[in-house]
Amino acid sequence: MTFANGQQVSLADTGLFAMYRPTLLNWTQAGQTLITNYLVGQGIEEIRLGTPAGNNVMRFSAQIVSAYPGLAGFTQVYDDASLPTHYGPDVLDMAEMYPYTGPIAVLTNSGAANVLSLTASPTSDSAPGGQYVSLLRQFRDYARFMPSAGGPNIYVTLGEATWSAVAMATWTQGNWVLTAGGPVVPLWNSSAEFPSWIIIGPSH
Repeated sequence: MTFANGQQVSLADTGLFAMYRPTLLNWTQAGQTLITNYLVGQGIEEIRLGTPAGNNVMRFSAQIVSAYPGLAGFTQVYDDASLPTHYGPDVLDMAEMYPYTGPIAVLTNSGAANVLSLTASPTSDSAPGGQYVSLLRQFRDYARFMPSAGGPNIYVTLGEATWSAVAMATWTQGNWVLTAGGPVVPLWNSSAEFPSWIIIGPSH
């Protein structure tokens, strides 16, 4: 601080402030998620979560309760060790805000509204004439909120869902035989972690 007479003095700033955080409620998986396999032409076998018609895919939702309006969406990041094609660890799924599910407008304390949903159906394809294909991806879905008042603002994480799709198919005695891992069930966690990624990958 500089006074009118030119004298200067250093002052230490201390204090407390309140920080508001919206609440994430009612994580819910919608329906059963199954791993299936299909011949998709030219001898190419595809392993996928769900069916081409959109049944038995990964679907879940959560409700955001906020005293302030804003936007919310999912950021989906995955680690991919599938074969014959894989993208490695820390892959962002298409865009920062997962494009098929948001972002949505969050209203203030609006009862049953503000439901944020995610739908995903990852796939892995064999090479033409291949003998083996695997789907091995671990997903981290961050539910994130950004207030609309003031600014500039950023998205912050309210919660996280983690899940894996694990399966392989082999060409055996003239047929593709699927071996799938356990049930595909997401785990829900409260989280303030910021998502991070190394590359941007294709949609899954």
